[in-house]
Amino acid sequence: MMEIGNLLWGHLDPLEFEVDRDEYEDEFYEFLTRNGFDEYGHIINEKLEKHLHTHKEKGIGYFETNIDPNRLRAEGHKVGNDPETYILDGDRYIIENDVQWDGEKEEYVIRETNVSDSDYYFENDTFLLRPFYWGDCESISVKPNFIYKPDDLVIEWYKYPFRNAYSNVKLDKELFTKILKDCEVSLRD
Repeated sequence: MMEIGNLLWGHLDPLEFEVDRDEYEDEFYEFLTRNGFDEYGHIINEKLEKHLHTHKEKGIGYFETNIDPNRLRAEGHKVGNDPETYILDGDRYIIENDVQWDGEKEEYVIRETNVSDSDYYFENDTFLLRPFYWGDCESISVKPNFIYKPDDLVIEWYKYPFRNAYSNVKLDKELFTKILKDCEVSLRD
């Protein structure tokens, strides 16, 4: 059953299969700590930093704001040749355009900022590990936390690994152990 916090602030459209936290959490935490990650999935081993990525460009994070795009156009200082990037009160803002489910176009403003730990994630050719995103950008917060690429396995969780977790594949212990072993081998390259 989905937690209320996950329902309100987490993955709004959970994957098909609920993952039993008690069955998989300990093995996953052992995998993390044995291989240079902390208990959330952040990289703590310098050797893995070559696989470190941010959600946008390195060193910059993007967060949605409540600023009206027309106010930004009127009061902001346009940056370079990009017609939708402005400086306002010392911060850099970008006007984004999005198409809604009903086909309507919507403009919104995002603010660039220095990234926090939750804006970084690990990715190599075998798997992706994204700690829970604590920021305000919905397009980032709905991204999966773990992807095992060879089988297209996706797992999402709320705040901490395997808390209120869902997967696109029905997991069993044998499959999960095989996946973690393959991920561990991929870290030796």
